[in-house]
Amino acid sequence: MNHLTELLIRDSKGIECLVDSCLIEVGTLFFCKLHWLRIEHMEHLGALYNGRTPLGGHFKNLEDLYISHCPKQTCLFTLDDDDREEIIDDDDREEIIVYDHRPLFPKLKKLHVRKCSELEYIIPITLAQGLVQLECLEIVCNQKLRYIFGQSTHKDGQNQNEVQIKLLALQELTLVILPNINSICPEDCYLMWPSLLSFNLQNCAEFFMGSINTCMALHNNMMINEASHQTLQNIKEVRINKCELEGIFQLVGLPIDGEKDPLMSCLEMLYLENLPQLRLKFIFSSCMAGGLPQLKALKIEKCNQLDQIVEDIGTAIPL
Repeated sequence: MNHLTELLIRDSKGIECLVDSCLIEVGTLFFCKLHWLRIEHMEHLGALYNGRTPLGGHFKNLEDLYISHCPKQTCLFTLDDDDREEIIDDDDREEIIVYDHRPLFPKLKKLHVRKCSELEYIIPITLAQGLVQLECLEIVCNQKLRYIFGQSTHKDGQNQNEVQIKLLALQELTLVILPNINSICPEDCYLMWPSLLSFNLQNCAEFFMGSINTCMALHNNMMINEASHQTLQNIKEVRINKCELEGIFQLVGLPIDGEKDPLMSCLEMLYLENLPQLRLKFIFSSCMAGGLPQLKALKIEKCNQLDQIVEDIGTAIPL
């Protein structure tokens, strides 16, 4: 198995878990050279991996993961809570608990999950930091999904409101037909995607977010604000249909001077449809209006509370 670089598994009723570390010797690795993995129509698959965190080298070279039509899959990973090392200091017999935070899927670039009806979240929050090379995230038709990054794997003293999820390489995000999804992650997490180019959110009626470049409430943090600013400048395509949205672009708190340093955006296409909760008076603030040289397609339909496309410069207020 360690020499496989590509693997397709489908229509196998007996497989419940691909790797179960509880049933193999410590140090034994599977699929460590695998680059491409596709799992389809697995009737009884419950999880991709079962055992302690981290995955200990399993899937360490995986770049492309596609999972679809696994009706009993409840999570990608069934992880033990006791994922820690205990070190005893001989001098005072003090027990020190150390958690292992080695990256999960350190080379993963594409993740696609479709029609796994029992999934409530894709990856635990505490493991999301390991997606350092993730470029494309596509989640489609998962009826019970509530978050992309959900339940923590353990209580390690780090408050959930201190968790930063840095998807620094993410360029494409697609969320389609997820009727119960609340958001990308719980509202107290800090989420950054400064390289995002394409944002596609459709038919996610329960989904809520503050804006595309902040996802959750804006935090008074220089690093997060800078990432938010970069998202504004880099994003090219936005499609939003049937979700609960407060705003499109968040400018409050960002280092933008509309007169001295107008914001320049790469935005090429913006489609907004069926957004009755959109409470904006306008889409583009005055400091953005002159910085959209590449905008080619603009579609706005059934956004009933919207008054203007571009802010009247005489009534400029924060977007």
